[in-house]
Amino acid sequence: MKAKKIKKIASNIFTTFIILLSLVLITIGLLPHVTEYEGYYVISDSMSPAIKKGDLVFTKEVAFEEIEEGDVLTFTREGSEKWFSHRVVKINNVEKSFRTKGDHNNVEDPGYTSYDAVVGRVEKKIPVVGYFSFMLSTLWGKIILAIVYVLYIAFEIDNATLKKSRKKEG
Repeated sequence: MKAKKIKKIASNIFTTFIILLSLVLITIGLLPHVTEYEGYYVISDSMSPAIKKGDLVFTKEVAFEEIEEGDVLTFTREGSEKWFSHRVVKINNVEKSFRTKGDHNNVEDPGYTSYDAVVGRVEKKIPVVGYFSFMLSTLWGKIILAIVYVLYIAFEIDNATLKKSRKKEG
């Protein structure tokens, strides 16, 4: 009797975990399609303490004229495939560019960043969820996720089979 109760509790915990995991995946996947936000995971502490490594930040497209010193922009650098989220410290209205700096960095970023390289202004963040997004962007992360879902299905099939056999016995 005690083993049945433990298995039931484990099943409930696993089911809750799978439901929450699915909701997070759906939310992260659909958010950019149903809102004007794009999500990016943070891989460094250059903006700490405002934005920490592992946070998920959401950016929104913004017109050049709406950007102010102190805003945090997500942008890329010419020749790089990486995205950066740093704070605007100077604005060059003539060349439509910005000088940026990570809050945790001692010096400003090299050179000015063109407005054309800006994805948007960081509007929101979710702490720690970026680790999950980063993990899912790797092959191993996808394999682990698939294994978790397969184990869950196997666990539930086993539970259903046990319930059927008990009903036939009782």
